[in-house]
Amino acid sequence: MNTDTDENAVQRNPETNGSGLAGKLLGAFGLMGLPTWSLLSAFVWLFRGFKAGGQQGGLNAVEGWICALIPALTFAYYFLVSAAVWNSRWYVSGLILNGLYLFAVTTLVFSTDGGFLVAPVMLVGPVLWFLHALRMQRQSASAAGSVSDTGAPPPP
Repeated sequence: MNTDTDENAVQRNPETNGSGLAGKLLGAFGLMGLPTWSLLSAFVWLFRGFKAGGQQGGLNAVEGWICALIPALTFAYYFLVSAAVWNSRWYVSGLILNGLYLFAVTTLVFSTDGGFLVAPVMLVGPVLWFLHALRMQRQSASAAGSVSDTGAPPPP
């Protein structure tokens, strides 16, 4: 009798971690995006007198912190999820973080003069995450479907 649970089957399957192209690109995007975004945010705040919108306004303090922290958290998530074993917690947290991320990018675009220039680059992450999540969901479902309580393969 096979006592493996569906989660154990998913963990043993090397295809359920970020070994695909989308997972590798997502990890690279997160690894490059986190320090780049952190440095960019620090420089912007430094050269604008530690005000989110600078002397001319634009972003208030809350919007400034949202536009600085949410993308940094999302880049860290991209890096972590690209190498982790996929489960529903990663999926739900990804949905929430990508929603907040899109809100932060939209705020940045509409509150600054040149924000629209970075929007296409910033939207690469959610597209890569969606492709990665789609692949991982399919593989998790197929790995869970291939393990039964009796150890026999599922019927056709």
